Amino acid sequence: MSSNIDWRKILFLCVAALTLATFVPLLGVLVPMLELFAHFKVHYIVASLFLMLSAMKMRRPAIAVAALVLAAVNATAVMPSLISTSVAAGTTNIKLITLNMKKENLTPDRAIDFLRRENADIVVLEEVTPRSALMVKTLADVYPHMQFCENTGSCEMALLSKKPWRSAEIRNFSKRDPSITIARYALNGFHFTLVGTHLDRPTLPIREKREHFHHQHVETLIALLRRLEGPLVVAGDFNAAQWSPSFKSIIEGTGLSRVEGGILPTWPAPFTAVGIPIDQILTTAEFKGSTMITGPHVNSDHLPLIATLVIK
Repeated sequence: MSSNIDWRKILFLCVAALTLATFVPLLGVLVPMLELFAHFKVHYIVASLFLMLSAMKMRRPAIAVAALVLAAVNATAVMPSLISTSVAAGTTNIKLITLNMKKENLTPDRAIDFLRRENADIVVLEEVTPRSALMVKTLADVYPHMQFCENTGSCEMALLSKKPWRSAEIRNFSKRDPSITIARYALNGFHFTLVGTHLDRPTLPIREKREHFHHQHVETLIALLRRLEGPLVVAGDFNAAQWSPSFKSIIEGTGLSRVEGGILPTWPAPFTAVGIPIDQILTTAEFKGSTMITGPHVNSDHLPLIATLVIK
C-alpha cells in the first residue's frame, strides 16, 4: 500500500496553524480562553525554526521566510525576559518566596521542608487548604507572623513573615474578585507594601461548569494597585506569562516592572523544561536591581519563585 502523504501541504498547514496561534491571543479581550495561546511563545519559536529548516529542505523558500518571520515575531516578545538592564546595588536585601501549594497536594511536607530550609524573610502562598494550613503553621518558629484566609470566602492565600508588619489583611473576595493579601512593612526605616495575589486562569472549563474571571481579576488588581502609594511589591500566581496581553495591561496600568531573572517557567512543575512562566513578582523602581530564580519541585504543580529584593 503506497503512501500519498503530501508533506509540502502539511508543512503549509503547520505554518498556517502557527500563524493563527501567534496572533489569536490579540482577540483574548473578546474570548478569554484565546489568551492561553500567548503562553507558548518559546514553543512557537522552536516550532517556527523547525518548520523553516523543513521548508528549506523541501525547497519552499516562501514558507521558510514565513516561518522565520513567525520566529522573529515571537522572539520579540520573549527577548525582554532574557535581557538584564540593571545592576544590583542597595543597602538591604529581602528574600521573598511565592509558591502555589496546589489544592490537591496531599503531601505538602516537601513544600514545608523547602520553606524551612530557604529561610526567606517573607513568603506568599496560594491554594492553601485547611489541611495544608495546619502544616504551614508548624513553621511558626521560623515565621512567627502568619496570616491566613480562614473563613474568608473563596480565598486560599497565606502570608508568612519573619519580621512584624505594620498592618496586614487578606481580603474576603468572591470568585469574581482575586484573592489578595496586603501587608505594610517598615524595615530599617524603609516603608513598602507587599501584595500577594492569585488570579483566575484565562481558560474555559471543559467538564467543570463555572464562569471564569481572569480579565475581571486583572482589572480589579490594577485598580487596587493604583490606589496604593509608595514602594510596592506584588507576588503570586498570575496565571499569565509576562508576554501575555493581560500581564502587559498590568504593567502598563500600574508602572510596575517584572523582577529580572529570565523566562523562569513555573508550570507544570515536573515538566518545566517545556513549561510556561505564570507565577510572577513585580516591583516599583525602588527595588530595581532585584533578581529571582525558580526553586525545586516540592510536590506542587508549580515551582516556587525565590526573589532577592534589593532596596536602594
